[in-house]
Amino acid sequence: MPSKARRLTKHFFVIANVITALLFAGACITPYFHSNKLWMLGVLTLGFPILFFILVAFLFFWLIVKPKRSLISLFALIIGWKTIGETIGFTLRGNKKADASAYKIMSWNVHMFDFYNYKKDPAIKNEMFKLVREEKPAIACFQEFAYTMPNRDSNFTIDEMARQLEMPYYFAQSHPLDSAKLKRISLHFGKAIFSRYPIINAHHVFKHKGSYNYSFQYADIVLPADTVRVFNIHLQSLYFKNKEYEFVENFGDNDESLEDGSKNVLRKMRNGFARRMEQADTIENYIRQSPYPVIVCGDFNDVPGSYAYRKVRSSLKDAFVEKGLGFSRTFTRLSPTLRIDNIFVSQQLNVEGYRRINRELSDHFPVIALLKPDDKK
Repeated sequence: MPSKARRLTKHFFVIANVITALLFAGACITPYFHSNKLWMLGVLTLGFPILFFILVAFLFFWLIVKPKRSLISLFALIIGWKTIGETIGFTLRGNKKADASAYKIMSWNVHMFDFYNYKKDPAIKNEMFKLVREEKPAIACFQEFAYTMPNRDSNFTIDEMARQLEMPYYFAQSHPLDSAKLKRISLHFGKAIFSRYPIINAHHVFKHKGSYNYSFQYADIVLPADTVRVFNIHLQSLYFKNKEYEFVENFGDNDESLEDGSKNVLRKMRNGFARRMEQADTIENYIRQSPYPVIVCGDFNDVPGSYAYRKVRSSLKDAFVEKGLGFSRTFTRLSPTLRIDNIFVSQQLNVEGYRRINRELSDHFPVIALLKPDDKK
């Protein structure tokens, strides 16, 4: 007969496996619930990669020790297969070589092109502009974009930036209620779409005055093969300050009490999840009304498998899912698996390639998608 300690150990592993499977399943069902009361499910999506690896470890453990119990993990992984495919890229066949009909799309939260440090040290801003010039995207969507009036700083005027980026067509969205500080220094903050091809129509959409994240923009751009509608979005930020980042990154190893720090972080997470749901609903409605094939670029501030991700993506293709490999982290802090920046495209467009540029010039990494019209559709 097995010893009491051995039986307890087996029971512990079974219970741990079941709890992990339930948490994993909870993360997987998050996109199907639009409710502020279930915001804790959104927190589970942040831990999805960790739960996935624990389940895989349990699966192999039970296959060796007691194969029948591996069904606990197997069932959970089957339930979450769609979310697994959205979170982890499995494309091994590589990106196709660009041909004449393919065009490159860039999405990047540029963190104001390092505006506040530019006078002291222009190196970061210059490197960012150099990167864009070297990549030569047909269309570039920037979030947290800033520009000045000519009397403030000629290097940050919109015309000068377009010249330096070598992208003559642009549509910049300035937030309608810039803060008093920004107005005092003649700085405009918002989002911008730059293009090498003509923009024939463009709109800002402001759903709530005073909230940058409730606004987005779109532009109709005439490419050689077709006209596309490009959406540039930036969903609700958590507005973490350095103390919140440090609390999460050094959990339990900081001056702030565990209770106070946890309450503060969870409160911001709850507000973020709730607002991104509303913003995603609005954006998806505008996407459905587009008369042209759609390209959606943006900082989602949410991970794959979340309600916001799944709602905005809807029937669109995720360039990462089509051609990505691994986790393709796009945010430089908190977690090595955090992909919160996305490029989605209509079914009429083929994704020929996807790439995250591993240059830490902002707090986000730029992402690139190579697209080509689908002649069959």
